[in-house]
Amino acid sequence: MSTELAIRGMICGGRPGIRKRIENALLIGIPTAGTLYALTAGYRLGITITTVVVFVVFYLWAGLGLSLGLHRYFTHRSFQCGRGMVIWLALGACFTWQGTILRWVADHRRHHRYHDHRGDVHSPVYTARGRRLTRLRGFLHAHFAWMFDDTTTDPAVYAPDLLRNRLILHFVTFYPLYASLSLVLPTAVGYVVGGATEGLRCLLWAGFVRITLIHHGTWAINSVCHSFGRQDFASGDQSRNVWFLSLLLFGEGLHNNHHAAPYSACLDFLPGQSDWGGWILRRFDRLGLVADLKTAALSELTPSPDKSQAGCNVGVE
Repeated sequence: MSTELAIRGMICGGRPGIRKRIENALLIGIPTAGTLYALTAGYRLGITITTVVVFVVFYLWAGLGLSLGLHRYFTHRSFQCGRGMVIWLALGACFTWQGTILRWVADHRRHHRYHDHRGDVHSPVYTARGRRLTRLRGFLHAHFAWMFDDTTTDPAVYAPDLLRNRLILHFVTFYPLYASLSLVLPTAVGYVVGGATEGLRCLLWAGFVRITLIHHGTWAINSVCHSFGRQDFASGDQSRNVWFLSLLLFGEGLHNNHHAAPYSACLDFLPGQSDWGGWILRRFDRLGLVADLKTAALSELTPSPDKSQAGCNVGVE
């Protein structure tokens, strides 16, 4: 196993790279296969109110586990919360099927360190090793191909705080169990309410389809939000704001805002911007469920030289 000394904390090749590819093949392949079956069997099984309700409940849990948990709390420590909230967010994080909290946080912190430069985990401009990408190749690399290269991130460099956290290490150790729960629980609810057929519906839609939607929504933050959209603030990279991804992923589509102020728990800096995750955090704060919300003031941010910039990928042809 060799380490790229020029890229701090990036490991090239070896067992970590092989393990990454195998894990991602399973994490992507299983829900994708289930989603394809759901789409082909949908006309036969149909969808009931129970299916929709269970889907919404688990989508909200996993989506908030991603936006508030993996991103704003575990990675950027944008707020503080008690043990019960940490457990709820950690479960939601596992329900996204995006790898362990430790791996996700280490990768995302490395992304911020090298954002759209050599060493970035999933930039549409460069590979992690520094190869310049064309627009199409860059988009595909940022969306999903990066998950099958041979580079990994050393958590000892980018997530030493999590390595010292026994609760987080518990969720890392038992990650397969908690990820499986995101399929077992909706199936069990469906079975109790409507029998075996409803259990199957909930497994397919509240399990596999939900995971696939969150997968592609998350990947679109890496690809779409670094290629197209508005850049309202100077951030030193290609990050963009895409409104419809904000609606899908609780404000995560305000990606340029996030890169302009990574520490901020709330991302709706301008009128008309929608950050559902920040809205929920403010309500949680009022209820005493979270505390010490870190927020950026508009005066702290530098406007982009061209706010109307469409933001096409700057990769070479």
